[in-house]
Amino acid sequence: MKKALNPRIIVSLTSYGDRLNTLSICLKSLLNQTKKADKILVYLTDDIKESHLPSSLLELRDRGIEYRFVPLDLKPHKKYYYAMQEFPDDIIVTVDDDVIYYKEMLSELYKTYLKFPKCIVTGRAHEITFNDDGSIKAYDDWNWCSQKYEQPSMKLLATEAGSVLYPPHLLDEKLLFNLDYIKHYITVDDLWLKLVEVLSNVPTVVCSLKIEKMREGIPDTQAQGLFNKNVGKNENDLYLKDLDKEFSLVSKILAYENGKGK
Repeated sequence: MKKALNPRIIVSLTSYGDRLNTLSICLKSLLNQTKKADKILVYLTDDIKESHLPSSLLELRDRGIEYRFVPLDLKPHKKYYYAMQEFPDDIIVTVDDDVIYYKEMLSELYKTYLKFPKCIVTGRAHEITFNDDGSIKAYDDWNWCSQKYEQPSMKLLATEAGSVLYPPHLLDEKLLFNLDYIKHYITVDDLWLKLVEVLSNVPTVVCSLKIEKMREGIPDTQAQGLFNKNVGKNENDLYLKDLDKEFSLVSKILAYENGKGK
């Protein structure tokens, strides 16, 4: 598979509804990064007309923000689904629309990527934990916001609020872009992506810098959650059981950890 010698950095996100009124705050924090992205793309459903966007967003086009209008409402999956297909040879960094990102965020993600080019790189991750019998513990009992910095592991689940960097050509694209599965796991993009990463034998690593503590939520956006992203933990557990039943997720995670991918 052809590999880009100098992949570009493409930042990708999505938004909707009332979030569009505050999205410019997030976008400005992305524009103000010390390491500049080659592109910053906002994927929106095509029922939204560009001319109807708030002036605060339209003004940012002159600073390089690009708005893409897509036919399928894949909810949070829009942030990776289209960008990874449009720019297959480049680095994709996904972010959330309700966060003000620390100015060193992209720089720290990229530095860690250079150290671990075969890993998914994130600023925040939860560590999946297991019971004595090898079964996965309830989502609420995981080690949230893991501080195991620069220690690649298959047990780490990247979360978007901390931003996530995806190197090109690591993930199984046939599975990654399977619309039937995406629609089934429409509200739990992080769990779906974790499944794809496990089946692709790609671990996750957390940046050494505490990006989690160096970001700020945009006021009046945190309560609702993008596309009901903060689903009830019981629902997360149900989806995890579903993934494990069909794909043997748990045994594959443990097998990787026991052999460290060998």
